[in-house]
Parts: sequence; C-alpha cells; structure tokens
Amino acid sequence: MSILKKVSKDKVYSLETEMLALISKTTDGMFANDDSGCILIWNRAAEDILGYSAKDVLGKACYDIVSGREFSGTPFCFKGCSVTAMAKAHHVVKDFTVQATTKKQRPLWIKTRIMTIATKKWKGPIIVHLFHEVPAPIKAPTSPSNLPISGLPELSPREQDVLVLLARCLVAKEIGTFLNISTETARTHIQRILKKLNTHSKLEAVILAMQHGLIEKSALQALPDEP
Repeated sequence: MSILKKVSKDKVYSLETEMLALISKTTDGMFANDDSGCILIWNRAAEDILGYSAKDVLGKACYDIVSGREFSGTPFCFKGCSVTAMAKAHHVVKDFTVQATTKKQRPLWIKTRIMTIATKKWKGPIIVHLFHEVPAPIKAPTSPSNLPISGLPELSPREQDVLVLLARCLVAKEIGTFLNISTETARTHIQRILKKLNTHSKLEAVILAMQHGLIEKSALQALPDEP
C-alpha cells in the first residue's frame, strides 16, 4: 500500500501527489510537510532511520518528531523554523546537518537536503526533506544560511516584538496595525534591526534570529496568524 496519504477528502489526487509519491521511493529517509509543519508523507527509509512509522507521524508536526538540534544544542526544528521561512520566500536552502532524536530517544546526526514543490492543492509550498545518517561532527556543521553566530547585539523590547512579527511574514503596515504604531515607525524599527544584526534583508534577519535564540519559540507560537 502506498505511504502517500491524502490529507483530507477535498485534496484531489494530482500530478503533485504523483511526484511526491515518486520521490518517497528514494533510499534516503524522506518526509514532506506543509508550511505549518504538518507531516504529509513519511517513507520507509525515514522509519528505518528514526524509528517512527508513517502511522506514528502523519498529521503531526515535523519539529516535534525530528527534534533537530544544532551542534551547540540550540533547537533547530521548531514552528516557523528558518527552513520554512526560506521555503516560503522561495529561497534555496543549503544542505545542513543536525542532531535528531529517534523514537527510542537515541540521538543521531542526519544530513538533510531540502526540495520545495509549489502546489495549489495544499496551502503554501510542500517542503520535502531527504536525509541520511552521518557520523557525529567534530566541529559545528554549516548551517543552511551560513550566517554569523557570534557578537549578536541586544535588541530593544519593541525591536524584538517587530522581529517576531517579521518571522510571521507580516509587512510593515500589518506590524504597525498589530503594535498600534504607524507604518513609518514600523519601517524604522525594521531598518534598525537590519543594521544591528548586520543583515541585508528581513528574511536574513529572521533566519539569524531563529538560529540563535533572538526569537523565543513560545513567543512565535503564541501569535495569531493574522494581526
């Protein structure tokens, strides 16, 4: 029986699902999730590597199942992670290595490459993870963004608020409405954040913040989807 599962009865079988089913037959571990992190596909190799069956994980959040961590121990997998942000912004995600946790709570290192599939059948892109186990690294592996990891400045409480809203893909006008400030003031905060973090785009700033704890996971999850 195919491991490809329809998410709901209104999802029509299509070329996209056919493509995903084909990719799932790879000998690498493979899972696909939507931009909320919900796992749509989980192949047999993923089960062999991480110990979870498709039945265990389908419909659940990928970040809860994989529980990926960076070399430093900082959580890498969480709701709205840098991989999701980059996929939603149509940026190429470089290969990366993280420490995952198996169903039996055994830590192991996996190297992952990301593919994204644009589809009208699901909201947002489908994010395909192809991974295999690798030896534990002796130094910090390359992160998908290759951003600097030290010397990060402190942000003001208002700048932190703006950064969290940027991570939820809100634009300056929406941020202003949410925080009850003018659009121009929101833009000023954004420019100050970019300057402090020495980044050239909002996406780069968000990725850097997510990678290194400037955005708390709990704060990100507590926000509504719309202002």
